[in-house]
Amino acid sequence: MKKVLHVGPETCSVVSQLLKQEDTEVWGIEPYELDDADASCKNLVRKGIVRVADIKFPLPYRPKTFSLVIVSDALDYLSPKYLNKTVPQLARVASDGLVILSGYPGQQRAKVSELSKWGRPVIVKIYFIFGTY
Repeated sequence: MKKVLHVGPETCSVVSQLLKQEDTEVWGIEPYELDDADASCKNLVRKGIVRVADIKFPLPYRPKTFSLVIVSDALDYLSPKYLNKTVPQLARVASDGLVILSGYPGQQRAKVSELSKWGRPVIVKIYFIFGTY
């Protein structure tokens, strides 16, 4: 059985789709408040399948809990300080693979006014894949 963790906005809909797969156990972390959540999403939260949590802090899972961790559009607004803490946490809970999708196709580079306080452009796209799945 594969255990998958999805982290990012729209986690409820992703988890709902992945739950239809055979031999797959799915969990989710929604990094933003669920103000307009539908009944299905509220049910997933009530069952503990989806959590609403700030990913800047340590994840509440043991090392290698999940076969695969998928992160979509959840790291875009983290500062370099938190990005450097969050990515290792995501890797820690993955046993076979970590996939990080960030940014939007065709997105323009950061303007000078949008540079981080470190003087470097904010990371727009990150793609990491390791292990086998």
